[in-house]
Amino acid sequence: MNRLHWMTTLVLSCLFTIVFSISLMTKNIQAGLQQWGQPRIWTIDLTEATQNQIESLQKKLQENSEIENVRFVSQKNFVESFQQNWASMGSDLLKDPEVLQFIPDSFEITVKSDQPEQLKSKILSYENVLNVDAGEEWRQRYFQISKSLNQFSIGFLAILSLGAFFIIAYVIQGSVQKRQKEIEVLELVGATAFDIRKPFLIEGASLGFISGSIAMLATYALLLLIKQIIPASPMIANAITSIVYFSWIEVTGILLFTSGLGGLSSYLYVQKMNTGWASSKKIGSNP
Repeated sequence: MNRLHWMTTLVLSCLFTIVFSISLMTKNIQAGLQQWGQPRIWTIDLTEATQNQIESLQKKLQENSEIENVRFVSQKNFVESFQQNWASMGSDLLKDPEVLQFIPDSFEITVKSDQPEQLKSKILSYENVLNVDAGEEWRQRYFQISKSLNQFSIGFLAILSLGAFFIIAYVIQGSVQKRQKEIEVLELVGATAFDIRKPFLIEGASLGFISGSIAMLATYALLLLIKQIIPASPMIANAITSIVYFSWIEVTGILLFTSGLGGLSSYLYVQKMNTGWASSKKIGSNP
């Protein structure tokens, strides 16, 4: 590899590192949004009910195979919990009878259903159920964020990939011009198209593969660095430990993509070879 190839490999590696970092960030953000966008803890508000009615409803919920855990939260329990966790936020308001009437008894359930809408409808049909808060607003917000993130990522990655495509094409152009005399001789002696194009196709694919491999390692190093430097507060620690790298299948697919991008860029430039292009250009320049 000459100096131009080393510089090109460095530039492509930086470009692919940006591409892979954005892809990895998008992957992890979407995984987090999906986890948060499908809330597993629902709140079931109750109408005024007797103890027997509450126990009967609790039994129905516990018998449902789509529900894992059921916890009854009385008005008193809610007020005590609020006062303990939010003591500085005017918890005296919760002593006001007019405020207390808007705080119903409730159940908190952990859901494992694949069809949440059907489960919600079923729970709403139970006696003494006032409302079921299943997080629909957050799910809608999740889908909007996820869609926007996908559109942005695809557009940005396409622009960067196009840039890498033209960089490789520029390098192949330089290689062709440098070896033009060799190409002339090969065309004149009747070399096949594959024999002439093969070195340049390998060169383009190799540039893509080597740059992609370096970028993969750089992206992984960045991931490890992020995990090391971010403060280990409980909330952030959980988010950081859930960050994942590309799977082996994804790594293989990405390297095939970078190699294919280099090969395609080379092919589109050298496809006119073995048509008398180089030798006719030489002959045409002679008097």
